[in-house]
Amino acid sequence: MERNEEDGEREEAGAGGASIYSQPELYAHAFGGFRDFPKEVAFLHKLYQSREGGGGKNMRTLLELGCGPAWHSIEHAKKILREEQNSGDSGDGGAMPMSESNEKIVSVALDVNQEMVSYAIERASEERAVLDVVDVLLGDMRDLSTHLPEKYLKPGGYFDCTTLLLGTAAHLLTHDDLVRTFREAFACLREDGIFVVEVEHPMTTLFSGDLKFQDGEENSWEVTLGKTGRSSEDSSDSSSKNEEDGSEKEETMRIVWGDPENDFFDATNQVLHRTVSVQKYYTSSTNTTDDDDDDNDDDGPTSMFVQDPHYESKEVVKCKLFTLPELIAVASSVGFRFIQSFGDLDDDVKFDSENAQNMVAAFRKEG
Repeated sequence: MERNEEDGEREEAGAGGASIYSQPELYAHAFGGFRDFPKEVAFLHKLYQSREGGGGKNMRTLLELGCGPAWHSIEHAKKILREEQNSGDSGDGGAMPMSESNEKIVSVALDVNQEMVSYAIERASEERAVLDVVDVLLGDMRDLSTHLPEKYLKPGGYFDCTTLLLGTAAHLLTHDDLVRTFREAFACLREDGIFVVEVEHPMTTLFSGDLKFQDGEENSWEVTLGKTGRSSEDSSDSSSKNEEDGSEKEETMRIVWGDPENDFFDATNQVLHRTVSVQKYYTSSTNTTDDDDDDNDDDGPTSMFVQDPHYESKEVVKCKLFTLPELIAVASSVGFRFIQSFGDLDDDVKFDSENAQNMVAAFRKEG
């Protein structure tokens, strides 16, 4: 996720940890575990091939702005590799074939956070098949003409699709920054290329009443990080006892997205000062046998208990909230044509559906 540190919207994390945006592995667990990235990339391809998108063409090149761990860039490259190898276009033992314009790189992922870029490069390296076709870059999405290599700055555009997903646009706090980013995305696209933006749905924020009265429900979720050994710094008498009696320890992370009682909404600029909290703790389970109950064939109930968090982080993140007409107006001002809106990266979820999770707006660059 792109972070605009020049505007100073990140505040120091407290109580034991740096910002979650500077801890990419933690960020990936917190915000990536519930997403279906292959399905989302398939949605981008289907949209590009539609009449409203590229008009039947096959999408090949993707620019992912504010890429974070580069989830979509890597999945897109894997999809292209599968399709082109299955079609028999690759006759050199699996090497990536060139396009008609002699382009080998199919995914470019860009983020302003150095830790996130390093993590994305590591993830791409682990996917050996896509290593040579994914380019991960450090740069500011508001100034792509400065931060992208010249080979991606062709007059006719390099990319079929540019994305601004996972709420990244929310970190563009001013109108000028939003216009600059949309204009840069437009310049990088080929004719008939599409630009897809995903932000929070206004029905869950601006129009829900939660912000005005600050009485909304807590938005929180948990992610299982897996079994882990006890480090010396996490040791305690209780945890030592757990290991001795054979209990199994599992690490869990809890994310709280917003604090309705304390978050502040700047109505003039449509910016929410949102509290993001992260805790990591151990959940232990112990199987017990009830010898006095002959009718119970099981080993006994599993008792669960949670220790105090061994990691806590809290920070305030400024998030710009948008309406659909606002995004359409900015996109139109730089030359885009509005295609369609959705309630998720899924064409079956309509914008006004009760199942809408986010607001997805798609635009096309016409010749």
